[in-house]
Amino acid sequence: MSYDQDRLLSTHENLHGGYQIQCAGVSHNGQILVTGADDGLVCVWRISKDGPRALRRLDLEKSLCAHTGRITCLCVNQPYMMIVSGSDDCTVILWDLGSLVFIRQLPEFPSPVSAIYVNDLTGEIATAAGIMLAISSINGGCLAVVNTSQLPSDFILSVTSYTFSDWLETNWYVMGHQSGAVKVWEMIHCSDERSSQSKTTNNAMGGLGLRGSDKVVPEYRLVLHKVLKFHKHPVTALHLTDDLKQLLSGDSNGNLLSWTLPDESLRRSLNQGGKKGDGAGLELEWFQGKWRMRKKELSYRLQF
Repeated sequence: MSYDQDRLLSTHENLHGGYQIQCAGVSHNGQILVTGADDGLVCVWRISKDGPRALRRLDLEKSLCAHTGRITCLCVNQPYMMIVSGSDDCTVILWDLGSLVFIRQLPEFPSPVSAIYVNDLTGEIATAAGIMLAISSINGGCLAVVNTSQLPSDFILSVTSYTFSDWLETNWYVMGHQSGAVKVWEMIHCSDERSSQSKTTNNAMGGLGLRGSDKVVPEYRLVLHKVLKFHKHPVTALHLTDDLKQLLSGDSNGNLLSWTLPDESLRRSLNQGGKKGDGAGLELEWFQGKWRMRKKELSYRLQF
């Protein structure tokens, strides 16, 4: 699709030999498309065209094979030149975007992997598997891990973070759940006094089921800061804008919500370390030819 003209540029079918495509990602420069499907393959395609008005053509660069189950999610990260793929086989694999070869596999998860996010600034990898969220370094080490819900069926379906500035002292992660809840977590160092006050269950990785890491204690903890309850259906997509003014959340019923952080609250939080705002409400917003209710809240720095 053309974003500015809202017109169809090309249609591509049978990319995985009849198997259903479950996920796709595009490089920042728009030249590489990566698809994952039920056949367990991660296929890398080069997008090309013969002229300004010509249809886009997909040329297969390589099919990446290592997963034994269907591909459920993937992320193309051009700043760190890697592809990260997750699968029903409970594994997450890192691939080199340039040479298209296997780099490494993260410790195996206890549940199928449902969502992946890679931070463009730090290279940190956020992986959701069931109700578990794990934050890993680009080298594969686990920085933090947490069970995000007391309900085993309240799976994480989407995850995002911000790409704003690497000098901010705190890292924030936002997750969309099967129950319709949107949860905001802060990752803090274990030496932080708030870490000892947290009641969150995120001890050693072995206690949460990450295989092969029983004796490793994560350096950071994830602390729950906010639960946004408005969706009545599973939250399947999240996007946090670079200016930190909006969090967009979409659910399986086709609803799109915009959570707003006003400029004044943002400035105050950046300057003073994030005081809690006051007030929450709904407002009417004209969207795609009809009026809808828009949810907004004032809260913490990078909290919605």
